[in-house]
Amino acid sequence: MTTIYTTTGHLAHLRISDRTNLHDARYGVDAAQSMEITKCFELAQTNLASAGKYIRKQMERYPKNPIFQNYMGTWYEKRGERDKSTAQLELTYEQFPDYLFAGVNMANTRIAQERPDDALHYLGSGLRIEERYPERDEFHVNEVQSYESACIKYHIAKKEWEAARERLETLRSLGDDKEWLNQLDDIIMVGLWSKRREDEKAELERMPKMEFEKQPVSAHAERELVLQHEELRVLFSRSMDLAPEEIAGLLALPRESLVRDLCGILQHSIDRFHHYQAKGDELWWDELSFVHHAILLLGELRGQDSLEAVLITLSQSREYLDFYLGEWLTEDIWEPLAKLADGHLSRLDAFMRVPRLNAFSKVVVSEAVNQLGQHRPELLPEVERWYTGLLAFYNAASPEDEVMDATQLGLMVGDILELGLASLQPAVEALYERDIVPIGMCGNIDAVRDQFAEGAVHHKRAMLSLAERYANLSEIEATAQDDEVWEGEEEDDGLDDAPLVRLPITRATPKVGRNDPCTCGSGKKFKKCCEGKATALPAELTQLN
Repeated sequence: MTTIYTTTGHLAHLRISDRTNLHDARYGVDAAQSMEITKCFELAQTNLASAGKYIRKQMERYPKNPIFQNYMGTWYEKRGERDKSTAQLELTYEQFPDYLFAGVNMANTRIAQERPDDALHYLGSGLRIEERYPERDEFHVNEVQSYESACIKYHIAKKEWEAARERLETLRSLGDDKEWLNQLDDIIMVGLWSKRREDEKAELERMPKMEFEKQPVSAHAERELVLQHEELRVLFSRSMDLAPEEIAGLLALPRESLVRDLCGILQHSIDRFHHYQAKGDELWWDELSFVHHAILLLGELRGQDSLEAVLITLSQSREYLDFYLGEWLTEDIWEPLAKLADGHLSRLDAFMRVPRLNAFSKVVVSEAVNQLGQHRPELLPEVERWYTGLLAFYNAASPEDEVMDATQLGLMVGDILELGLASLQPAVEALYERDIVPIGMCGNIDAVRDQFAEGAVHHKRAMLSLAERYANLSEIEATAQDDEVWEGEEEDDGLDDAPLVRLPITRATPKVGRNDPCTCGSGKKFKKCCEGKATALPAELTQLN
């Protein structure tokens, strides 16, 4: 029984069937020839010399049927004889220019030769099968799939990703169980992601920037760390696997001297940064976690002194923050900041106005205030005033002031939208009118207006006790290390009895964080989309005492 396919898009008006004898009359195919076609198709998938001889014999026997010549080209391709395959395909097209598969094969050949424009000679400038073969009123499903596949490859070669995706979706209406469709889909998705990243990069290049790239050498680079509480030395040899009793023991130390020691640890990380950086390849993960430890502990020791220590740390360079904190900066530091922010929003406001900081340090501060507002609704009026003042400041600032970064502004708008602060819509629109907010963060101004109209869409993150947070971080680290071991496994080398040696691990550049733009290119934050989602130290910030 013949199947007539119902399709969508630009294929919807075509008559597409699986009729096997569609071209029999045109090429004079009888029962005997049909059997030879089936046999030659199977032989063409091999690289046997006898197969090639048999196919050539049928070419001579049935010179008016191009399918045998087509199979000859396929056989050459299977044997890796690319030049002979191309020559055979060119000969087939020359003799049978209206044979659809000959045209498709030539188009694919030109695309493979990185000559996509030449493929249009075979596919037609309009890339429509009915325009290329106007005398046809019916097409076999295999013909349509082959032709459309070649058109998709053309779009891919020309980096016309949206056109490729649209055509692929239409092609799926003929049948979505083809592995090659999924392979094309993967290529298109990578292309779309790359294009969006390129577009975002180009957009950010023309927008305000604020950077503090290289860490300056401290005047106290040789100063050794002196601690009143030697118990804190454990922070230099342990990762996030501290037990609850160990954490409780540290927090039970006298607060004033404990804060002073933790501040000293953070100052030590600044003073000795280049020393640790030079030894980076020799250091284990555990030996670089002391900055993270100190910030988490200070988050529990509420007070202005604790907040100042954390802000001084966040005022360091991208080089410093990447080295000591890596992805933890955007994933984890919001929580101790949120715990410290209550009663000290004015100090965070001052931090957000300091020029030439790492943009993601300000992103983390905004996230902390956002989460504070979500966890403490009674503080929303104060949080709203905080964002109001900052938006007024940024709207009045010039890019040359280096007090704001486009990425930071985009993600801060996202925080405002999460809180549903509708009164700030005019100020947000003013930022968009100045063209200093990238649309890759929260969308264009129309999308932002729609989100304001929808109201708050809270993404409240869990605010854990310190023991719970350590348990959570320890689990994350264990999973990450297991993944590294799994990815690095090799064949058995006969060393099963050798002692297990732990390899050094250094922190990487921050990966995609919850506040970063989602890598799928949706234009949303990662947490809203695919989450399971050289300059001197700024004069406005002094070093720790």
